[in-house]
Amino acid sequence: MVRHTLSRNRLASLLAATVAVGLAMTLPLGAGPASADGPPSPPPYQKDGFWPPDEDHVLICRDSDGTQLYRGVAWTLEPLIRGPMYAPVVAWLAKAGGAPVVPMDVASDRNDLMWYTADDGAPEKGWVDGYPTRPVGYGPPATDTAPMVSCRTDWYDGNLGTYVVTGVLARALALPTRLIGRTLTFSAEGTVGFHVPRYLFPLTATQVATTLPTPNYRAYDRVPLGASGLTCTKGTTTLYQGAAYTLAPLVRGYHWAPMALWLDGDRVLAPQYGSTTSTGSWATVSGTPVRSGTFRAVHAGRPAGYGGAPTNPTAGVRCAWRTSDTRTVTLTAALASQLGLPSTLVGRLVRITGSSSVSAYTPSWLFPPSS
Repeated sequence: MVRHTLSRNRLASLLAATVAVGLAMTLPLGAGPASADGPPSPPPYQKDGFWPPDEDHVLICRDSDGTQLYRGVAWTLEPLIRGPMYAPVVAWLAKAGGAPVVPMDVASDRNDLMWYTADDGAPEKGWVDGYPTRPVGYGPPATDTAPMVSCRTDWYDGNLGTYVVTGVLARALALPTRLIGRTLTFSAEGTVGFHVPRYLFPLTATQVATTLPTPNYRAYDRVPLGASGLTCTKGTTTLYQGAAYTLAPLVRGYHWAPMALWLDGDRVLAPQYGSTTSTGSWATVSGTPVRSGTFRAVHAGRPAGYGGAPTNPTAGVRCAWRTSDTRTVTLTAALASQLGLPSTLVGRLVRITGSSSVSAYTPSWLFPPSS
């Protein structure tokens, strides 16, 4: 949907997580700066230097009564920033163990957001009159009446990046339709802000699932979903069938539905509920005694692991796929709990071969438009 150009340089040599339990591979040298040829820019995506822009800027989150809950660095990944002064689709709290936050809305305060063309067409410039209501860039305003946590970070860097204007971005920012397809650079200063229902914020949620830790790498590659892609349906109507991908930090459990995924055309989907049924086998590859067995695990809940199920969680659009893999990992207590493996194996190397059926659900009014 949105294609970014950010002025900060990429690192030359990066490690990327290929699965949520921490497998890694070495990526090619010289990823280079982002390009408007996107979308959004080639992976890998580094977790520092995008939002907030540097460590001198911090994210401050306050409870509904004004009590400060968090003050510190937060990070996101470039594809999760969908427009200038948008709140990210997902952010991670560095000082809270990398706990993820899924903003409900965009509550930014900007000063005279200006745009000017940055392509070979006729030069134009102007001011942005519109305002996105959600981090994904589409959908109606949020209506949750629960107590809210408010988060904000000051943005002093006037450069907000360069975007190829799509229909979605033009509608969100009330840009003239003649600019669709043009490349625009945006400039402003202000505050990037958002709200999260208190029951979904990681530091105040009372229902918390057993999740895997956020894989701690400097950058992350794309992770394909399903050997044959996925299929999204509403009732008996197929809305999408094809390739999709996510990023490793967005997956909180063994083959769980991710907090965000991308369809062709850089269309982002932020599932509100997911379910996974996994079967497979396991065998120890270190230590004694040698152990092996099978597992069957069923999980259903919010992808981030915070809060109870939404009302009518499986209504709306269902995106489904199958995935399978073999991985050798140092077994953690969280992964053992998710798969029902013996807790006495925690700390040992275990080879896990599994296959899963995964479903991700979102309200139909939050399914990404085709353009």
